[in-house]
Amino acid sequence: MEGIDSKQSSLESDKRNTSVDIIKGLGIFCMVFGHSGFPYIHFVYLFHMSIFFIAAGYCYKQSNSDTTSSTVKFIKRKISTLWFPFVVWNVIYKMLHNFFIDINIYTNNPEILMFGQCNSVSSYMTIKEMAINAAKSFLFYGGTQMGGALWFLRTLMEVSVMYCCFDLVLKKLFDKKYSLLLQGLISILFLSIGYLLNVNELYLWGFGRTMTSYCLFYMGCICKSSKILNKERKLITHLMLLLISFFILWAMDSRLSINLDRNSYNDPFSLIAASFIGWQFLYEIAEFIKRIEIIKKFWIMIGKNTMAIVVLHFLCFKVVSYIRVIVKGEPKFIVAAFPVVYSDGIWWFAYLMTGVLLPVLLNVLWGKLFKYINENIAFGKVPN
Repeated sequence: MEGIDSKQSSLESDKRNTSVDIIKGLGIFCMVFGHSGFPYIHFVYLFHMSIFFIAAGYCYKQSNSDTTSSTVKFIKRKISTLWFPFVVWNVIYKMLHNFFIDINIYTNNPEILMFGQCNSVSSYMTIKEMAINAAKSFLFYGGTQMGGALWFLRTLMEVSVMYCCFDLVLKKLFDKKYSLLLQGLISILFLSIGYLLNVNELYLWGFGRTMTSYCLFYMGCICKSSKILNKERKLITHLMLLLISFFILWAMDSRLSINLDRNSYNDPFSLIAASFIGWQFLYEIAEFIKRIEIIKKFWIMIGKNTMAIVVLHFLCFKVVSYIRVIVKGEPKFIVAAFPVVYSDGIWWFAYLMTGVLLPVLLNVLWGKLFKYINENIAFGKVPN
């Protein structure tokens, strides 16, 4: 019986991870879609970043906070998987700052300000200035234009580590069975703080965003506890839930405004409702995707390469921008328009596909190269 239960648990875990990987793939697609210049992206902003915090909470294991030792191990993993990429890529982008100006990824031409509100004029930096700015990254401070999406790594690490540490304390002070309930009270408190900072337009180095996102992480833990992704439903039920969640989000679209990066939202209830319904919406899409093997593999691949897309998609957009200025015969400094040059015609689609697929391709090639070096050079097996 124990062997059967273990096998069943493994099967449920595989199913859960497949669903989450697909949801993450859809979520990262929505993020790049939101940056691609498509004129009607307000809809995906209702939930596209909340999804990742919910997914992180869903994947969180309660055993991470059972002991001080397990908590320390969890924090070390987060340092390796979140802090380290944040630092490395911010440092890389800082060190490439002057080179980016030389090749028009950035520009010191003030005319760039005529091409959108997000554009800025860049100046050449000294080695000392680049070093100081790069050093700030070690403290989760500062950022770069090409690394504009890295705020997510910082916030996710802060939320994850806080949740695990609070959980450890709660389990030491109270019975373990009450920890999830008590975490709910903490998340409500933090969401209230986040909303208060939102109302008063206080950024405080992203502190309000972290407070707000803590509640989204907790929502993921609740979804996992309720086994919402393990319930078997008929295909028609999935279709009905898909349509219902879509139309609710569509109705919210004209009434709500959510920007998690800036910790900006109408009210806590609307944020939670839009985030949960957005999660349900993508989950129902994932249920249909899972029924077609080749499409399932594609979205799982995207979901497993979200880090590469987060750190590289703005840079990959420049490939399309270069093509655009060449085709249109426009001044090269326009390439520095951020995040994209224009969104007319199908150019937004070119940005979207390049921003998703090129980082994945580069990540896969890097993985193969690293494996080749590790197997053939690191151990002295240099080919003839």
